[in-house]
Amino acid sequence: MLFSGLFKLRTNITAFPIQIRQFAQILAGSMVGSSFTREVATSLVSFFIPAMLLIIIYLLISYFYAQINKHKNWLDFTSALFASCPAGATDIALISADYGVNMNSVAMIQIARLIHAVGIMPLLYQFVSFLL
Repeated sequence: MLFSGLFKLRTNITAFPIQIRQFAQILAGSMVGSSFTREVATSLVSFFIPAMLLIIIYLLISYFYAQINKHKNWLDFTSALFASCPAGATDIALISADYGVNMNSVAMIQIARLIHAVGIMPLLYQFVSFLL
């Protein structure tokens, strides 16, 4: 994100060339793929049903979030889907650029989601567990 901001400030180019975006996606995919081991593959069997439930729930939440944003005219449907996608902010921003959506809004919502998950939710959990 920092590199993207500096790139746009120093040049008159409004979007990254496709080669830079593809290279960034390859690097991100390589990092995920390099951590995949035989032990991870064998443990996936026990996580199949919880993973399917999680995927279905995430799809429903993303769909309803996108519908609300579309109805309120905050974001278009595709941008809202990318913004609510449970993935890394950088990866989703790169992928969303390929679909021509509002990349700035998607990136900002993804970053806000990350701050909420890392900063606010643990504090909220700690507060609720203190009350109980």
